Amino acid sequence: MIELQRIKDALPNRAKVELIKYKGKSPAIEVKITPALNEDEFEECKQWQREIIGPENINEFYTEETGSHWYVFLKFNNKPITIEI
Repeated sequence: MIELQRIKDALPNRAKVELIKYKGKSPAIEVKITPALNEDEFEECKQWQREIIGPENINEFYTEETGSHWYVFLKFNNKPITIEI
């Protein structure tokens, strides 16, 4: 089970976390943070997300703006992913 609240709790208070369907294709978790994180903080947040979501459920990270706006694309597996909002 993927818990969006746990992801949000692992990020700074100013973070916005949403489950979206990216351009009508893949389910993704969108993260926006203003002001941006520095590179070390950003890498640390991505690692926390890997641990919370589970690497087996992550297809890729896609960064719009480093440390400020990124997507975590989820894999389409044979087993369903449960997401708690």
